[in-house]
Amino acid sequence: MLSPELDHEHEYESGNEEHWIAVSDLMSGLMMLFLLIAVMYLVIAERKNQEIERVVVLYEDLKEELYQDLLLEFEQDLPRWGAPIACSTSPYPRMDKPSIASINSRKESRHESL
Repeated sequence: MLSPELDHEHEYESGNEEHWIAVSDLMSGLMMLFLLIAVMYLVIAERKNQEIERVVVLYEDLKEELYQDLLLEFEQDLPRWGAPIACSTSPYPRMDKPSIASINSRKESRHESL
């Protein structure tokens, strides 16, 4: 049998080992918690990216549809106005404004022909 001093020292070492086992279990649990949080963050970020992509595609489709509708509506008036619709670089379809002088000269020429 062990002496009381050695027996007490053996109990101290055994208790110390159990302490490290509990700490390692806590660290493993904490690591799993952070892993779960990271995965949830990635899922949320992916959903936001998909929503942004959907909005961009919808915007481009609506922009093209508006451009086509404007061309269809004003196809006979645009040459008379001298104002083509430019859509290639602009985010919105816009009409290039003809100069005021050309509008006034067209009005005068129409009045003279009457």
